[in-house]
Amino acid sequence: MIDIHAHILPGIDDGPETMEDSLSLLRYAKDNGVKEIIATPHYRPPKYQCSNIKSIFEELKTKVEQEGLGLNIFLGSEIYLEEEWQAGLLSGKCSSMGGSSYLLVELPRHKIYPYHEKLLYEIQLQGFQIILAHIERFDYLIKEPDLLQTLKDRGYYMQLNASSLMDRRTKKTALNLLWKGVIHFIASDSHNLLSRKPQMREAYTLVQDELGIDAAELLFRKNGAKLIANEPIVDLKTEKKTHKGMIGRLLAPWK
Repeated sequence: MIDIHAHILPGIDDGPETMEDSLSLLRYAKDNGVKEIIATPHYRPPKYQCSNIKSIFEELKTKVEQEGLGLNIFLGSEIYLEEEWQAGLLSGKCSSMGGSSYLLVELPRHKIYPYHEKLLYEIQLQGFQIILAHIERFDYLIKEPDLLQTLKDRGYYMQLNASSLMDRRTKKTALNLLWKGVIHFIASDSHNLLSRKPQMREAYTLVQDELGIDAAELLFRKNGAKLIANEPIVDLKTEKKTHKGMIGRLLAPWK
């Protein structure tokens, strides 16, 4: 699998504190089925910003190679939607996703104002394609499905956290978003091995049971590969829901 949203760089944000913490998190991710991963440290000045992010990334990459982990890691950022986004890219304090034209953008917590819509439009005008991080967290999107559809219609891609599928408090919301066909990526958003560890394998199995293997492959692997290659992302196509896909599997031989 390809994990496009993970906080794995040490000492930059609320992710791992030390290089060994980062390596432990990456070992767990590999054992959880991840083969490629994009480091996406928070960029939200003044709290989260780092002038030597690229050197820290290169040091981690070297450690991964020396240890023979067999993981490909890329540099990106989770960029909070504020005016500083462009200054961060120009200064090297944040990065596009693996050097592609895609940016991982975090929306404001409580509401999107016209100011934020203007910023999103400006990002597109600069030639970037927007991936909205963990959209299931924003109540104003869940409670206003028309707004969510409007954002999708404007060409923004949507990412869902794997952990939201595994938590009984958020599972229903996460599944509903999948069945609406608005999700393009499922990623770990991992930060540590205690409260926010990668849960990609478990989430893949659940999505495969609910939507089928083609959907699971698209959300966990194929669209991630397209992102890294800077190619167009594919929409998820969903069919009428069956009980864990059972009816679909029973009828498959007769189609």
